[in-house]
Amino acid sequence: MKSKKRLFPTCLWEEVQHENTNVYSLLESFQEYQRNTRSQLSLSAIEGLDKAFKDEFEKLESFFWRSKIHNLFDIASEVFNSLRELVKIGASAELLDKNELGNFNVAKAIKSLPDFTQQQDLDLANEIIWLTVQAGSLLLEQKAYAGNGGSSAIYWLIDNMHITTEHPLQQQIHEYSYQMICLMFVSNIGIPVAECDILLSILLRNNNVQLDEHKKIAMRIVNIITGFYCFSLSAILIDVVKCKNWEMIPILLPDTSHMKNAVQIIKASILEKDIVDIINAFTLSKSGRNIFKTQFSYHWLSSLVVKNYPNVLFQLVKRREKTILETFSKKHRLQLVNLKDKEGNTLLHIATQTHGKMENTIKMLLNVGANSAVKNNKGFTPYDIAQKNKNSKLKMLFVKK
Repeated sequence: MKSKKRLFPTCLWEEVQHENTNVYSLLESFQEYQRNTRSQLSLSAIEGLDKAFKDEFEKLESFFWRSKIHNLFDIASEVFNSLRELVKIGASAELLDKNELGNFNVAKAIKSLPDFTQQQDLDLANEIIWLTVQAGSLLLEQKAYAGNGGSSAIYWLIDNMHITTEHPLQQQIHEYSYQMICLMFVSNIGIPVAECDILLSILLRNNNVQLDEHKKIAMRIVNIITGFYCFSLSAILIDVVKCKNWEMIPILLPDTSHMKNAVQIIKASILEKDIVDIINAFTLSKSGRNIFKTQFSYHWLSSLVVKNYPNVLFQLVKRREKTILETFSKKHRLQLVNLKDKEGNTLLHIATQTHGKMENTIKMLLNVGANSAVKNNKGFTPYDIAQKNKNSKLKMLFVKK
């Protein structure tokens, strides 16, 4: 059965750009007001306001941790109003504690969002976090406890995207978490490259990720990568293939002008080992092989392999990976059949030398134009090798061709 090619979701990319524009406009307006206000204050006044914001915010610990205190919502509402007033006169959230074992911070607030089961409380929690992030909270430096050390706010936001349908406020938690993720990416907080693979792994750990928001988050993560990203790309793709989450492939390995920078970086940094690992993941099943052929026949990945890593193709011949090899014959037929190793062997030479049932692989190579009369450095043709090995089946294939 022929596989359907998964296309890059351009409409979702356009949504990402639209969301970024809206969030950036809101954030820039807020921060410009804050900059202008703080520029008119003395250093001691700024320090005092920031300390006051920190002290007020830490009063919210019992609200976010759902302590059984009477009138908890009313108390939190008063604190929120106080925070808003402080921000209006120039306070920032820069002094909030960073340590996962320290005082209450935004990362801990975000981690506790799934604990809210009442809409009114969740809405207030979201407003508090949103205000604090806008007010300059150093999100990447703040952590919440995660068993073996702390994890930053972006980790917990993405983790919240996996809240199950059993939660009464699942949809709202997803929506609020996604909005905050947008805010974090637009605010240029500088997510470390080392965290990109971790974030993608968390995002994709669901065996059947179908939400558009998941895809848009993946686009945002891939779009900020640097040259070190590909060290873990193969591991992430292996998980995607195992879960048959095919819709993510054109996002993780984009071939589109919309993500031009990411494409250039991946192409420049991907190694032969990465490519081998990626291909191996697709060869775990027949459906994976067919998806690879459909997805990458005209993709930059196939061009990269043929040009820079031809050894991958020789190994595929030895493994009798006919379907995977067909991927490279679509766009690069001439290069494929004319490839030679250091001993002058073509792919057809290698196929003829390899033990086992090679007929299908050899037929495929012959069908795309491989020449059985080409000599290697020792002067042997594929036909000569078949004759030497007394392989009458292969000799007949060459004669018929």
